[in-house]
Amino acid sequence: MKSIYGNQYIAILGAMGEPGNTVKVLDDKGKNLGVYKVLDSTTGQVLKSIKKVKGNSIYDLYIFDKKI
Repeated sequence: MKSIYGNQYIAILGAMGEPGNTVKVLDDKGKNLGVYKVLDSTTGQVLKSIKKVKGNSIYDLYIFDKKI
């Protein structure tokens, strides 16, 4: 995902997103980490083979906990 307010990229394990949708990302304490646009979504089977996401090889990685 890419921040809609900047040039920050993150990846989230455990959640499938629809490319083009925007989502609000919260940490485990409910703090807003930002609003992000979904760039791509994939299954875990091909995760090891992915080296770049939309040309970006550096991004923060988060694990999805629950839907609010």
